[in-house]
Amino acid sequence: MSGLALWAGVAAAGGVGSLARVHLTALAARALRGAAHRGTLVVNLVATLVAGVLVGALPAGDARTVAAVGLLGSLSTLSTWMVEADAMAARGHRRRALVYLIATAALGLAAAAAGYAAGAAW
Repeated sequence: MSGLALWAGVAAAGGVGSLARVHLTALAARALRGAAHRGTLVVNLVATLVAGVLVGALPAGDARTVAAVGLLGSLSTLSTWMVEADAMAARGHRRRALVYLIATAALGLAAAAAGYAAGAAW
């Protein structure tokens, strides 16, 4: 794949991932009967797990880049995670914000490792 085609593929997959994030986050938040941060957590963990599977299963190359960077990179969202934690702290829920930050990072690492192991075994 040429450089331009790769960029276009990542951009197109990123658009799909972003749209999916908006809808899946809202769906997960409703299903969990909670605040938006719960939906963000679920979507981030799913994206991290699937990215781990792809990295474990696929050789480095354009297809993996488009899927992992474009689709899953835009499905997960570091910025929303940080803004939600900051908003919790600003509302006086500093401990909850700290737990949210640490739990998301720890669970994300665990999801990536589990996904990688599953992908490598496939």
